[in-house]
Amino acid sequence: MKFNYNLPVNLVFGRGRVTEVGEITSAYGKKALIVTGKNSTKKSGLLDKVTAALEAAGLGVAVFDKVSQNPLTTTAEEGAALAAQEGCDVIVGLGGGSIMDCAKAIAFLSKNDGGELYTSIEMVWDDVNNQIKLYGIDKNYPISTIDLFGDN
Repeated sequence: MKFNYNLPVNLVFGRGRVTEVGEITSAYGKKALIVTGKNSTKKSGLLDKVTAALEAAGLGVAVFDKVSQNPLTTTAEEGAALAAQEGCDVIVGLGGGSIMDCAKAIAFLSKNDGGELYTSIEMVWDDVNNQIKLYGIDKNYPISTIDLFGDN
């Protein structure tokens, strides 16, 4: 068996590294849409830290703070519409798993002309491996993610 595998991931980890989000994100765009939930990032001050770091790096910032647990496709569609309205060209996911899922969906929709998720992704049952495989439009949109655990 022979194959090549390329998964370009830049993992930045460590106490206080949230201050680097502006510098890192500025390589991907000029205006960021921060995708987050309704409360915890505001209460903890993390949203303010990330916003300040992005602005200090010269990026414009818009905030989409309507993500809840197990977000609906309509939430992602609303976020993508805001990204388009605000002229955002990079997505920053700020929160836990549901936030990351929604941020990725918003990035996908933003890059693929706002197409509907359920018509843009094809699900195919793989009998050999007994699993569902997903196939989507092959376009990438820059996305940064910041998980909510530990010290920032």
